[in-house]
Amino acid sequence: MGYSLRQAAAEVGVCEKTIRRWLKRPDVAQALQEIQEEVWGATVRKLRALGEKAVTTLGEVMGDQTAPPTARVRAARATLELIVKVGEIEELRERLERLEALAERFKGGLRSEGTYPAFGGEVCEA
Repeated sequence: MGYSLRQAAAEVGVCEKTIRRWLKRPDVAQALQEIQEEVWGATVRKLRALGEKAVTTLGEVMGDQTAPPTARVRAARATLELIVKVGEIEELRERLERLEALAERFKGGLRSEGTYPAFGGEVCEA
């Protein structure tokens, strides 16, 4: 992964122009996106697997009275920043789930009834 267009072309034995043309094909673009999502997913799973060890290490450094104060402060700061980020991510996940549920409620019944049921409003035709 991570090839430039030139590198990808050289790897498969075609010119760069051919690669560009292939990337415009919906089936190729879709396949590439799926592969990229797979690679990203594997990367995230590896990071998550390291998470417990990282948190344990931060805790050990924070509690190690023989460690330099700067190291303890950096560990504490990193821990606090991670707590905030995890909270933000969880909040965004919950909001996304609510939005997806709302969108699901609108599917099917929106135009067929001529109203937006959740809001009691009528559909206006342009």
